[in-house]
Amino acid sequence: MNYRTGFRKAVTLLAATALVWGFTACNSKSTDKGKSTITVSIPPIKYLVDKISGNEFDVNVMVATGACQETYEPTPVQMKDVAKSKLYLGISELEFEQKWINNIKANNPDLKYANLSEGIRMVEGSCSHEECEEHGHEHHHGGMDPHIWLSPANYKAMATATLNELVALNPKGKSTYEKNYKSLVASIDSIDSAAKSKLANLKIKKFIIYHPALSYFANDYELEQISIEMDGKEPAADYMKRIVAQAKEARIKTIFVQKEFDLSVIKSFADEVGATIEPINTFAYDWPESTNHIINALYSANQ
Repeated sequence: MNYRTGFRKAVTLLAATALVWGFTACNSKSTDKGKSTITVSIPPIKYLVDKISGNEFDVNVMVATGACQETYEPTPVQMKDVAKSKLYLGISELEFEQKWINNIKANNPDLKYANLSEGIRMVEGSCSHEECEEHGHEHHHGGMDPHIWLSPANYKAMATATLNELVALNPKGKSTYEKNYKSLVASIDSIDSAAKSKLANLKIKKFIIYHPALSYFANDYELEQISIEMDGKEPAADYMKRIVAQAKEARIKTIFVQKEFDLSVIKSFADEVGATIEPINTFAYDWPESTNHIINALYSANQ
């Protein structure tokens, strides 16, 4: 065999090997990507879809954990995944959706949008009585509070709505979805029961949070949320003095700050009050873990 003939055979063998490898790789990729795609606004909704469907779908999350939903803009990859989706599960009060959903609907006419806040009694972002008097507010700021999922009762309602949408999308999966849904609801109920047990007899019913995201949670357990941020802006110095005095009087020892905010913003405030800063992730995928963290932090601050 001369050099040229041997070279041609080697090239042919390599090409055949590459073809087989490529076919296998494509098949493998097809298997991984063979799932239908659903788009959701935030990670806690992805958790619902994953748990109820048994990870049956590829879930495209528009606003990832740690991102600021008020200013976030979707990437081209996310928009491509939206175009592949038959279902979008969102919360219409989220500022991200208010800015983007009409554009998304216009560019994807076959996409079904389901608002998971439908049927849930919305509340306006609340402040304490003292805060509202200070600012001349009627116990609200910034419109409706979109953080409905931070209430176990609301999250269970969202789970029910998610179940119904998944069954409508894929009726063949109904029995599996319903079985998984029952397990999920049992988990949510367990967390709700633990919260009622731990928070019912707290000596300190007030808590401070940087951005008022726990309105629904506070309502569920008869607590009072005092927010530092007002109308999306840092408070004035005189207002901060009032909160410091209020915190000292109420002996508040824990200040919640969402992870998307700079913790150093309120360090001097926490030092003056004598309170610890408790980072919380209100957009966490693992809803049970993040909710238990909030419950346990409030309970521990009262011990």
